[in-house]
Amino acid sequence: MAQINNQTEKEYRDSQTNFGHMHKSLNLNGWLEQTYHKDVIRRNRYYKISEKFLGGNEKLTTLELAAGVGDFVCFSMQSFPLHTYYANELSEIQLKGNICEVATFFGVAETPNLSFGPVESLSYSDNMFDVIFIKAAVHHFEDPHLGFREMYRILKPRGRVVFFEDPVCLDIPLYKDYIKNNFALAERAMGINEHIYTVSEYKSYGELFSKKDMYLDEELVAEFDCQQDHRTGIKKLVFAIVRKHGGLFHSYMVWRFSPVVFVFTK
Repeated sequence: MAQINNQTEKEYRDSQTNFGHMHKSLNLNGWLEQTYHKDVIRRNRYYKISEKFLGGNEKLTTLELAAGVGDFVCFSMQSFPLHTYYANELSEIQLKGNICEVATFFGVAETPNLSFGPVESLSYSDNMFDVIFIKAAVHHFEDPHLGFREMYRILKPRGRVVFFEDPVCLDIPLYKDYIKNNFALAERAMGINEHIYTVSEYKSYGELFSKKDMYLDEELVAEFDCQQDHRTGIKKLVFAIVRKHGGLFHSYMVWRFSPVVFVFTK
């Protein structure tokens, strides 16, 4: 397989015209409609995560890294318009070429402040941001350790990095090695930086931060409980045991849904 790096990832993103999983590719508007209107659980997940950090009365300076087409940052602007928003993306073509359509979809009058380039070399000043969001992108970074050092640099004191929807692998020998070696081979063949990490590996990238917290996505936990209410028989009994034991439940949710939200505080 050819070498995968920021350049090959950029080339892929520059030429990307369809969105979603490769076997369910949609045009931009169709993907936005599916993600934010039809998929109520996903929309609610995004809202609750952003509300937790943007729902107060203090005006914050907020950045989304690896913003893609800018959907999450525009969704946050629609939901919490008090704040000042920035977005950074490796591919200028992808973000700049789609941001106006995305802003229109969400009814946002102005687009966020845009910048372009890899997360390992950001153009922002030191101590600039209160909150940095990363949606489903840390596993695309060429050098996560360097990327998080850059985030630490541009965060204000007590600022936070919030990242979520990254695939998470259970830290089980043999299983972990198998998943890592076989994860997203089709994507890697196209030059996409596509990797999978364990919870401990994700936490290791925050070596400079004073706090490294994590929690299970509350919307997905609620969905599990809702489904449990409708289960019957042996299946209901088995999942009741899983739900009762915190460590077992956490491992099941990580294995099944990758619902971990990481929060690093400077």
